[in-house]
Amino acid sequence: MADHRAIMAVSEAIVNLLRVNYRPEDFNNELEFKVFTSKDFGSNTIHNGASLFPYRIYANGAHRTPSGRVGLDGRPLRSVLPVELHFLITVWGKEASLQHTLAGWIMRTLEDTPTLPAGILNSVVPEVFRQDETVDVSL
Repeated sequence: MADHRAIMAVSEAIVNLLRVNYRPEDFNNELEFKVFTSKDFGSNTIHNGASLFPYRIYANGAHRTPSGRVGLDGRPLRSVLPVELHFLITVWGKEASLQHTLAGWIMRTLEDTPTLPAGILNSVVPEVFRQDETVDVSL
């Protein structure tokens, strides 16, 4: 994991990825994309759009990298902390057809971007990920 802001940066990067790929003319609606907390489900302000809720976060013990890595300058680097993030994406819309179209579009957009490079990850929260770090997205 990049640093302590990585989970927040991934959440924001995914929402931002949806925002920048969204074209209003494809939906005949203005859509909103937000990161949700559990409280937001009770007072939802999204009428048309999607929410991203991180519901499960844990360290992946199967993909550990041993400590002892050394940087180009000879200084020791932190050990890698592989993290699994599970998100619930909820689509919101006044019409079922909008919800279904939006769900399909989100799945297609995420499938078309299976790897988030540092440029996307750092686009909302700068300098969290090193340039060689990525996040893999799977549905």
